[in-house]
Amino acid sequence: LRPGVYLHRITMDEAIKPVIDPLVNFAKESQRLLVRCEKPNNKQFGQTAVASLVGLGVIGMIGFVVKLMFIPINNLILGGA
Repeated sequence: LRPGVYLHRITMDEAIKPVIDPLVNFAKESQRLLVRCEKPNNKQFGQTAVASLVGLGVIGMIGFVVKLMFIPINNLILGGA
């Protein structure tokens, strides 16, 4: 080592701080969110349930239509085997 150059030893606190700080920040923000949240009333719950069921139905219909389209295509490719 050259004279006047000192090695800086990292303490355990300095090594762990970059890992712990984001976790603590996330925990604080999560707690703040949970405190602000409230239970939905019956109307909100019903709207959410209907929207979920409509989305599920749309996805099911798309899958059904795709399946119907591929039946004739598979018959052409496989030759009705």
